[in-house]
Amino acid sequence: LEPGKRADITAVNLDSPDTQPIYHPISQLVYATGRDKVSDVWVSGRQVLRERVLTTMDLQEILSRTADWQVRISQGSGENI
Repeated sequence: LEPGKRADITAVNLDSPDTQPIYHPISQLVYATGRDKVSDVWVSGRQVLRERVLTTMDLQEILSRTADWQVRISQGSGENI
């Protein structure tokens, strides 16, 4: 990382019993750790996930729009997408 440069950073929590023991952290991340262990994410210096909660998007709105599309697609009205 360098001051004035953009960077993306992901924090991963490896404290839980299912990630132990850790003999080689990089191997643990690549081969044995899932997305459920990601706790925080910064994109271009802006935190977009904080303690597994979205900070820049409204989760309820996303879920509502998803449900609307599910209904539209299941009713066959998705031709005008």
